[in-house]
Amino acid sequence: MSIPAPISILKDVLHADVKIAPKGGSLLIEEKQPGAAYPSFELKANVGHVALALERLERRGNKDHALPWFDPSQAGFCSKCDAIIFCAAPDDSLLVVCVELKSGNPGDALDQIKSGRAVARFIVELLHVHRGLDPKARYVGLLVTARKMPKKGKTGPFRLRFQDRDGMAVAEWDHGYPLNLSQIADASSS
Repeated sequence: MSIPAPISILKDVLHADVKIAPKGGSLLIEEKQPGAAYPSFELKANVGHVALALERLERRGNKDHALPWFDPSQAGFCSKCDAIIFCAAPDDSLLVVCVELKSGNPGDALDQIKSGRAVARFIVELLHVHRGLDPKARYVGLLVTARKMPKKGKTGPFRLRFQDRDGMAVAEWDHGYPLNLSQIADASSS
């Protein structure tokens, strides 16, 4: 897999405060809710990518929330997923993964993932407007939970499977199992 041009451009144009820098070949995705039972998830970054976490603007003390054009008192409009990852897919297209971490009831996770997709579509559209790129992009959601998945060997190997959830391909993954970007890319293309 080569690194698609949109990823190279996004590495340059996205503000450093929102980018998730890989550490030791992994992305540390963090839950924004204080007191979360599982406040982070490590995702192996083994394909070309750029990742962002919008709530980092809020945590760094900025008075404006991450989506400043919306009134935060209006339910849902400022909701967003925990990370948006733009990465190379096996067919050299652009895969956009909207990741949401949930320690308990996944309640509004799908809405947060879809809000992340909307932000990602906006970013991809800006690539078209300002750089003339019109990348073939696929958008998927990854819900990382603390639910107990079958132990390896009990039911065969555990695989990542995407299912349509209200018009978006979403997979659920237990935080206790390792996962890498190439697994997501492969599972989302099958």
